Amino acid sequence: MFLVNFCQETVNAWKLAGILVLIVRVMVPIVIIITCLVPFLDALIKGDSKTLFDAGKTMFKKIFAGLIVFFIPTIISTTVNILVNSDYVNEKVKVCSVCLDKPNGDECNRAVEEQKRLLEEETEEFKEEEINGSVDTSELKDNEVDSNQESNSNRVKGTINIIIGDSRTVGMCASFTGNWTGCNKGDPFINGNNIYISKGSTGYSWFDSSAVPSVNTILNAGAGTTYNIISLMGVNYLLSDIDKYIVKYNELALGSWAKHNIIIVSVNPVDESVESQNGYSTKNSDIESFNEKLKNGILGKSNMTYCDVYNQIKDNFGTEDGLHYNDTTYQTIYNKIMQCV
Repeated sequence: MFLVNFCQETVNAWKLAGILVLIVRVMVPIVIIITCLVPFLDALIKGDSKTLFDAGKTMFKKIFAGLIVFFIPTIISTTVNILVNSDYVNEKVKVCSVCLDKPNGDECNRAVEEQKRLLEEETEEFKEEEINGSVDTSELKDNEVDSNQESNSNRVKGTINIIIGDSRTVGMCASFTGNWTGCNKGDPFINGNNIYISKGSTGYSWFDSSAVPSVNTILNAGAGTTYNIISLMGVNYLLSDIDKYIVKYNELALGSWAKHNIIIVSVNPVDESVESQNGYSTKNSDIESFNEKLKNGILGKSNMTYCDVYNQIKDNFGTEDGLHYNDTTYQTIYNKIMQCV
């Protein structure tokens, strides 16, 4: 799946590379003719059989080398065509070799147009979400809630989900989209009604300095929509970041996220035996301490809910390396979160 996305998303680079290769393929015969024909004709005029033989031998070597250079892209393309089937997914894999071999061909041009269309759709969709996206909320001074918010225990749920998280959220996003690059870029990545803001190996510092401003940009872009803001942060730097998260979540619930539906998801379990074989050392006992403190720390906010997925999956989850899950478990976690929403 990674190769499929990589070839399609970098199709313009492959087309450019193919054009450069095409230039080389045109220039190589010209260079060979100039560098071989002149010495060969000179030897032929002189009538020196040894010089003529050496010139012919040199010309043959250069022509052979030129043929190799000329046909390498075709050989690569042909090999790929043999190795893959002709269905849609495999056609995407072929993009790399097709554009390298025939950058001006119909297949490459179609792939370029398809990528252009996908980028335009993603851009327009994000712009539309920004335009239609949010209500304008002002910071509430001294973290005080106005009387309307305080009494709103039946807050209207959002129609669009903003899902924030680290590498586990990247994996969840990719389990639905297959797009690891998009899911891991740390900027808003749209998939249907979900906007993922996720990046691997991140903790509170990234959440505070990058993720929160990205969310606020979406919320401040328009008016009329309530969002479900879902945070799955915490597995990295567990015990050192917990107090920071609690303070920040409460601040956001009273401030810039006050009119939105906030879901704080538990940090979910690890398989310690598998994890230790892959260089990870997170302990479930630490996760449970984190979750308990987190749950108690965000109580009392009508617009903020703690979503306990940990206890629902702790006895039945699939993992790749002890820390990250397989696609089935990621999708189970997503469904559990949607029940909390």
